[in-house]
Amino acid sequence: MNIVLTTRYFRDLALDILKEADFANGHLFSVEHPHGLPDDPFVVHCSWTSNIEHKLKKYQLAGLWYL
Repeated sequence: MNIVLTTRYFRDLALDILKEADFANGHLFSVEHPHGLPDDPFVVHCSWTSNIEHKLKKYQLAGLWYL
């Protein structure tokens, strides 16, 4: 989405793009490589997963799974 927002069509709009480190999406870290997860993100979205078990493991790595 960042690429779309920075294209010529949107350049006349006043907008700010949120810092990727503060709003961590699933492509930043994986179960195999959890070091990509920011230290203190506002939001963690576990996208880029193959199934629900993988998504739960990502939440556990982020310390956000409470069940």
